[in-house]
Amino acid sequence: MDKLEANEGGANTFGAQNRAACDNYQCMRDGENYQKPTAQTRAQVGANLKERKCAGLDRFFAGEQTPDTSGQTYRVAFQDHQQLRQN
Repeated sequence: MDKLEANEGGANTFGAQNRAACDNYQCMRDGENYQKPTAQTRAQVGANLKERKCAGLDRFFAGEQTPDTSGQTYRVAFQDHQQLRQN
């Protein structure tokens, strides 16, 4: 991981070696809570976007700034999004 971060040898940040190092780091960091990311289909991404809009999360991501995820209105919208995903 150190070699990749130092960009020694012109590391390809999207290459298999970097992905494996990142997966390993996240696995060690998260322990038993680690879930390997899975690829989503175009339809799944579209459905998730629709759910985010229905829950009102899209209004928090307008513009350049990161939303205040600790605010009550964001947490309510995020909880609505989670419920939509479970149904």
